[in-house]
Amino acid sequence: MLDALQASQRYTRERHSLVRPTLARVLALWGTTPPPGDWDEWFAERGPRMAAVVEAVQPRLIDLSTQAVPQILADTGSSSRAEAAVDASQLIGVAGDGRSITGLLGTAITTARTASDSAALSGAGMELGAAAQGWRAGRLDLMTKLLTVTSDTSRAAMSLETVTRPRVGYTRKLVGSSCARCVVLADRTYRAADAFDRHPHCDCEHVPAETRFLDLATVDARVHFDGLSRAQQDRLFTKAGAQAIRDGADINQVVNARRGAGLSFASGRITKAEAEAIRNSRGGRARARSVTTEGTTRRGIAGSRLGRGPGGKRPAQQRLMPDAIYQAADGDRDLALELLDRHGYLVGGPTPGNMPRHRPPMAAERANSRGPRTDPGSIINGPPGGGGGSGVASAADGPPPKRTNGMHGPATPDAFNAIDGRQPLFRRSEVEKFELIDAEAVLDGDSTGHGFHRSGLGVKDDEFPAGWGEQDVVDLVNAIIDAPSDGFPRGRRRYSFLGAYRDVTAVLRIRNDGYGWRIATVHPYDRIRWEREKSAVVDN
Repeated sequence: MLDALQASQRYTRERHSLVRPTLARVLALWGTTPPPGDWDEWFAERGPRMAAVVEAVQPRLIDLSTQAVPQILADTGSSSRAEAAVDASQLIGVAGDGRSITGLLGTAITTARTASDSAALSGAGMELGAAAQGWRAGRLDLMTKLLTVTSDTSRAAMSLETVTRPRVGYTRKLVGSSCARCVVLADRTYRAADAFDRHPHCDCEHVPAETRFLDLATVDARVHFDGLSRAQQDRLFTKAGAQAIRDGADINQVVNARRGAGLSFASGRITKAEAEAIRNSRGGRARARSVTTEGTTRRGIAGSRLGRGPGGKRPAQQRLMPDAIYQAADGDRDLALELLDRHGYLVGGPTPGNMPRHRPPMAAERANSRGPRTDPGSIINGPPGGGGGSGVASAADGPPPKRTNGMHGPATPDAFNAIDGRQPLFRRSEVEKFELIDAEAVLDGDSTGHGFHRSGLGVKDDEFPAGWGEQDVVDLVNAIIDAPSDGFPRGRRRYSFLGAYRDVTAVLRIRNDGYGWRIATVHPYDRIRWEREKSAVVDN
């Protein structure tokens, strides 16, 4: 009864049911092909119509959000009553930063024009055309703006309703594939009047609760991290950052370190000389350039461990980013742990000297530890297995193959068959299991621009068929892993497979990022494109 996070799931589903058709209508007005003539003139006519669609749903979002507060509080055992009536009508027609809805959406035209000009100058992707590339970039930016403004409207309305009630605050609820900046705030509680920090495309929500119940409504950031697949962890926290967390680093230290990070060179990699200096001096004054100033004051954890330089104003050593630490350690885990500890990433718990050597938990083990997946599903197409998606394959397809130990296989013989005389360098059991949360990112995308392959989005050309949901994509991955029809390597760390499931031919990209083999992406792919790509790679 006291779990405010679970009590808010109903509200989240209802809010998404309002946002999805709004998103579809605005994207339909934008279209998938650039209009002829001047784009500014086109938007002058079309923009107000897009804004009208958004402004029409804002009152419904406001009503839903304000009504949800007393409902959620009642579900969590609170009897707090509002001391004033809320008039949230001023939220209609404006974005979170005070701009008009038309002005906010109009920035997508600027994005489209900039991307088009850049494509024309670079000559990249000219088979699609510079204008078409620009228009696609504008469409993606428009979608981000729409998701942000609808979330802002809901959060602002809920905040107004919450602040009128005594002894009521809120905690931050993660929705969908939250970014690293949001994850580290997931276990924070706030007073009702505190500002809600968010970034573009942030979908986090308020969860109101009486102050005495707030601690029961939180989700620990590390628990959320452990509930992600390795691919999701690497995408949200960077490969080195995620590995540091898996090795015991404090998640807040890893994420916040990037606030003071500086890179004075393009690749982000340290030189061999810098790595050798770090290994020999365990930090010293080696001038590694992947460094951060975050936490290096006298009161900071890293600052106290690194010591003070002459005069005491600066730390005696530069604080390395996790990227530089793992590059310098070069596979030596004990050294990596020692450097993580020295540079303030290991907080409490065992020290590097007595830290047990253990592998990170596999995906299935993480899933078992967190119980069944309860998040409300995709903002675009509803919860997995319900709403717009079919959820499961037809009975004629048979049950998906069983998996063991969080990895693929051995539903079929563990080793892949040789293709064109070439044997893949890895086995099925070495490929990390692909889960529903990974399929959600493939279908609905993330803030980095990856994914967006769900039918009807119009962001990517290679969309899945209408009705395909997360479980369908998982079953497709399993089918390709079990019986790929073709494949070829791209170096020693990447491999592409082609396969089919339920009349959908798709490409499956697998790569080894230094921490194991994982599925990078999967999406529909026609054989003509496949043969052209394979020929170009194999011939070279």
